[in-house]
Amino acid sequence: MPTNLCSSILHNSEFDIITSPNFPYNYPDNISCAFLIKVSADRLISFQFVAFNTEDGYDVVSVYDGANTSAPLIGHYSGKNMPAPITSTSNTLYLCFSSDLVTNFSGFSGLYTSFVSNNFKRGVLPQSLTTDSVAIRRDKNILDWLKKKAEEKKLIGAAAAPVISI
Repeated sequence: MPTNLCSSILHNSEFDIITSPNFPYNYPDNISCAFLIKVSADRLISFQFVAFNTEDGYDVVSVYDGANTSAPLIGHYSGKNMPAPITSTSNTLYLCFSSDLVTNFSGFSGLYTSFVSNNFKRGVLPQSLTTDSVAIRRDKNILDWLKKKAEEKKLIGAAAAPVISI
């Protein structure tokens, strides 16, 4: 049972980045953290890991399609393989991260965005939600910038890796 607890973190903006403690440095041993993503009621959540490196089988990220661990489990993820993108079926996602007492790595970083599902079409959108909205253009510009920075980090990390030829 982890004895090093993070406070539960609520993310309620339309997009944000979620990281394990200390990312990109190693996360602590014996830790348990929870992250609740909650967006507007008429929106769904798209979550994509942009970096993932945990101790395979021991340090785990669990993702639930709802507001807590009672919601349907989407998956348990650990190791170095990047999990596939995740899409919620409601306006909440719950992530839990736990590590064991020994080996630790850099952890994870993930980007979430919210979007209006085709299932939520209900006629004319209010002016604040039209594609001409200044806020939506600003949010899209910030999101594009975040994605670019995440991609640059991947390229920098890949360029720094030594090449060994046999």
